[in-house]
Amino acid sequence: MHQPFFSIITVTYNSEKYLKDCILSVMSQSCIDYEHIIVDGFSNDSTPEIINYYRKHFSIVISEPDDGLYFAMNKGISSANGKFVIFLNSDDMFASPHVLQYYKLIASSCKSIKFFFADVNYIHPESKRVKRKWRSHGFTIDKLKFGEIPAHPACLIDTQSFKEGGQFNTLYKFAADADFIIRFLVHLNFDFVYCPFVSHNMRLGGITNNSFSTIFAQNYEIFQSLRSYGVKFSPLVFIILKFISRFSQRF
Repeated sequence: MHQPFFSIITVTYNSEKYLKDCILSVMSQSCIDYEHIIVDGFSNDSTPEIINYYRKHFSIVISEPDDGLYFAMNKGISSANGKFVIFLNSDDMFASPHVLQYYKLIASSCKSIKFFFADVNYIHPESKRVKRKWRSHGFTIDKLKFGEIPAHPACLIDTQSFKEGGQFNTLYKFAADADFIIRFLVHLNFDFVYCPFVSHNMRLGGITNNSFSTIFAQNYEIFQSLRSYGVKFSPLVFIILKFISRFSQRF
């Protein structure tokens, strides 16, 4: 059997409002060397009907109750057959029809590299106007202690390495995505390549950005993750520089 180059994992739960945009952005890709995996947490809105309508475009559909986002993502990773895993949240879209082609060209020319990341745009949920630009150009491991972490959805990871590296640590409720990046780059010492293009358009209003309490909880978990892998940092400097970075991304 042909192994697809990409396993695109989309986790859904009551995602009826924007799921179609997500699916169409995958279907529009100029590179079709992928499998699209849907992991639904047993939605009770029209999400199952939307999934069923586009069913022939998905390689795997898992629909069952789960214990949250990161548990569902781990199910997707365990089911992945592609060479690389990439995530596309149900309310987000690939930024252009050529995203997968760009990734494939770069990854195919860097055969020893197992970790790639690109840039993302945050967009207005309805107008889709770009409100914030998250750019990872110039990233180094040292910048993790200053709050600069590549955008998780824009990461392309070798599937087998992801499965062997522990997947997402579900003890973290808000920052398991940041933790896996820190683990792979610091603890497992993966080499990485920055890809100079925008891969995802992400709608504003995610769970970790919708209140002060969740923002605090997310950063606290990132502190825990950094400490667990022996990264020395100042929490005050981390917060200040992260705030400056997020503010500057809006201009």
